[in-house]
Amino acid sequence: MLQNMTDRLWQDSLEMLVRRRWYVIIPFLLSVTMSVVLCFELPKIYKSTTLILVEQQKVPEDYVKSSVSVSIDERLNTIQQQIMSRSLLQSVIDEFRLYTKERKRKTPEEVVDTMRKNIVVDVVRGGRNIDAFSITYEGADPKTVMLVTNKLAALFIEANLKEREEFVQATSAFLDTELRGVRADLEAQETKIREFKQKYMGELPEQITTNLRTLDRLQLEQQTVHEALSKDKELRAALLEKNSKLVALNPDQVMTEAVKDINPVQLRLTQLRADLADLRLRYTDKFPDVIRVKTEIEDLEQRLKADGSATEGPRNGKTKKSGPNKETGVADAILTNDLQAQYNQTDIEILRLDAKQKQIAAQMKEYEDRVEKAPLHEQQMLSLMRDYEITKQNYQSLLDKKLNAKISENLEERQKGEQFRVLDAADLPKKPYKPDQFKLILLGIIAGLGGGGGVAYLREMTDVSFKKAEEVETILHFPVLASIPNIDKSLKRERKLA
Repeated sequence: MLQNMTDRLWQDSLEMLVRRRWYVIIPFLLSVTMSVVLCFELPKIYKSTTLILVEQQKVPEDYVKSSVSVSIDERLNTIQQQIMSRSLLQSVIDEFRLYTKERKRKTPEEVVDTMRKNIVVDVVRGGRNIDAFSITYEGADPKTVMLVTNKLAALFIEANLKEREEFVQATSAFLDTELRGVRADLEAQETKIREFKQKYMGELPEQITTNLRTLDRLQLEQQTVHEALSKDKELRAALLEKNSKLVALNPDQVMTEAVKDINPVQLRLTQLRADLADLRLRYTDKFPDVIRVKTEIEDLEQRLKADGSATEGPRNGKTKKSGPNKETGVADAILTNDLQAQYNQTDIEILRLDAKQKQIAAQMKEYEDRVEKAPLHEQQMLSLMRDYEITKQNYQSLLDKKLNAKISENLEERQKGEQFRVLDAADLPKKPYKPDQFKLILLGIIAGLGGGGGVAYLREMTDVSFKKAEEVETILHFPVLASIPNIDKSLKRERKLA
């Protein structure tokens, strides 16, 4: 039963199309005719495409790191904005004399907007990075379209090189400015450290060890001077005692006439021997003062031998004849003068050692003050050095970056960095891109059939006449006794002629 209904539906539809055939044929013919006319009348649009490859840096980044940190996406977007600017597109329009008709009836801004719509940039990605991009331009003249597309590709390449060079140069200039500023700060901090060291020389933290060693040395020296001073005081006391005993035994012969005839060389020799004994208490025989005194003693002894006597000392070199008392008086006088000279020399040495001891004490106090002030200066020095080290590290970091920026700048100048290269140049289009004649005619056929079928269906739905006997029985509920078939007009005409 379902099959009968389907067959009946197709039969009714076919009868309707036959009955309303002109409602289908006329719209179909009009639509197809219009499609054909449009194929010839619509302006032909040609398009040309160029493919630009994004080449990565030729030198490995492990050796030379590029200063251009902007991603290719951002840079390509920036370049595209530059190329699509009004001034640049206007120059291209003027160069190739584009849109001559539009320029007569549109403003320059509208003409530029029209060209923007005719330019398409498509990105070809390989993962996250851009491997290539294409530039497509549409226009009425195929040769002009090709030339304009190649021109746009050249502008993209030139803009990329210019932008990378400007970026590298700006980076280098910025680093130069920062480097000069940090260098000035570093020199100022070095000056502060130098002035601080000059001001507190001897009280610096690194001089604590030296100061402590100097204190140890001064303590040993003070101990040595103290021991020598004690010995000299004991010697002075002994000399004073001997001199007192000698004067007590020979009180009338201390200032006799014979004392005036004592040889000064002998007195000097006696004094030098006392000095030598004192020096040997503190120093070895290799000490310069010991050697000097010993040499002088030897010279004086040689002089006394040359004069003929090592024990007598008349100034005129002659031996005087005198009695036993006179000889004894002279000997006592020489001994007294010798003791007095030793006493005076010892007293002078005691004064010298006492002054030396005070000097050593003052020096020890000074070095003790230096050691005590060192911790305070250490905090100040640490603060200065901390700022200096931070500035120094910053300066070294900027110096490394400046060197890398200079190498990167040379890399860009030699065009060894990332760059655009035309992989497929724009070629001359052979056939128009728009309109597509096949699609347009096919669309006309489909539109004609659809439109004609729709009109026929609407006409059929608005026709209230009965087409079949079944419709009369269904709608009017009257039985149909007979039906007259449709008489063709040609048949009527033949009957009239007969």
